[in-house]
Amino acid sequence: MYKKYRIVASFILLAAILQPNISLIAQELATENDYQSNLNKEGLKNATLGNCFDVYKFGSVDVNVVLDQNTYEPGDVIYINGELKNNNIYQLPDLKVKGKVVKIDQEGDKKVIKTLDEIVLKDNISINSLGKYSIDYKYIIPVQAAKGDYEILLTVIQDDSINIAGLTFSNEMPAAYASFKVGGNNAEDISVKQNEIKLNNKILDSLAINPIYEKIEPVNISMPIQNNTNEDKEVEIKYEVYSWSDDLGKIEKELKEQKLIVKRGSYIANYTIQEPNKAIYYIKIKIKDTDTPVTTKWGNIVNIRFINSIISEPRISALAFNTSPFNPDKELQLLTCISNIKDAQVDIILENTIKDEQGKVIANSEYKGAVTGQVDGIYTKLPKDKRYNNIIVTSSIKDKDGNVLNTVELKYDCKELDPSKCSNEQDSNRNNNILTITLVVSSIIILFTVIMFLLKKYRKLN
Repeated sequence: MYKKYRIVASFILLAAILQPNISLIAQELATENDYQSNLNKEGLKNATLGNCFDVYKFGSVDVNVVLDQNTYEPGDVIYINGELKNNNIYQLPDLKVKGKVVKIDQEGDKKVIKTLDEIVLKDNISINSLGKYSIDYKYIIPVQAAKGDYEILLTVIQDDSINIAGLTFSNEMPAAYASFKVGGNNAEDISVKQNEIKLNNKILDSLAINPIYEKIEPVNISMPIQNNTNEDKEVEIKYEVYSWSDDLGKIEKELKEQKLIVKRGSYIANYTIQEPNKAIYYIKIKIKDTDTPVTTKWGNIVNIRFINSIISEPRISALAFNTSPFNPDKELQLLTCISNIKDAQVDIILENTIKDEQGKVIANSEYKGAVTGQVDGIYTKLPKDKRYNNIIVTSSIKDKDGNVLNTVELKYDCKELDPSKCSNEQDSNRNNNILTITLVVSSIIILFTVIMFLLKKYRKLN
């Protein structure tokens, strides 16, 4: 039943979250003959237009994990093992595996997912094309963990910007998940009534995790917090406001409050964004008991995301090479996929820069013009018949006034991605440079010696 629920949620969220007004899957399934770019080729410099999905494939990285047990006791260690498998023809540098620990409850006929902890299992990962990467992680269950059913939800993100597998900002669409139970007799002391959270006095449906507002107006979050114990509890409530998601760690606003909740009582926490000016807001609310260390018990984390449909926000959807820069089997090109999160035109400036490890620009390109809700591709060609051991790629979207809206930077190092294909050309260049310097220095020393010898002879003659 739960897997079926997840499948339904996935299709809803692909349209409602990843591209709020289009289906990314529908566009990806379009054939090469059906595709027509919405970009203006007159705005291109050193680049060509093309179908993003000729190279980029959504969900093309498999994530598989297993736990060492099915049932644990409070204070136990969970051993997580698994692997990532890259099914793409291109390498994937700068990956991060993120996890959420969630409790699964049933309230009537509704499944309730409560986020208790957020972790990073591994970062700075580089995977070769068609390659694999092993995952192992130890997670300690708090000693006061409540009895019940739990899951660890996993997602993979690149450069804290591009979702590679699953969606980091949604509990409904992980790349993989592992279920477990916690035994014992502990009960939740402080909890959030998930099914009673409201946005502007409307219940937040777990499947409609991205409410859409068609006009700019204050958005109020109302969240019931329950004290399930027979003691009064001092509770800290922390609000963090982000644009798009919390992956970059950039907090737009932050607020803390403390509230005494009487035994068996509840408190309605309220937070209002008075003047929304972002296309997508992501609000993280952290609730914890101030009397108990975080290592002793889980807190509560509520993530709320909503869309202002009248605001445009262009983004880089993907960034990849069409073949390996270390041993290209065809003309090497950098693909940049861009789109607006709403189905409307907005003028942008896209700049792509590709540098070698010495900082020398190998290639660059630019696009000035409108972008729409369709995901479109821009291909930047690199010099022919060249191979590179190290490349740094930077793509930035700016508004028409030059303000940076979105930047992705990837570093390709053959020693990390594909050591067998590392070229010796760069080492030869270094050796040649050293030899040249040595010859110059030697020549200077010889010249200096000759001058001193002649000067000495001249003095003797005089």
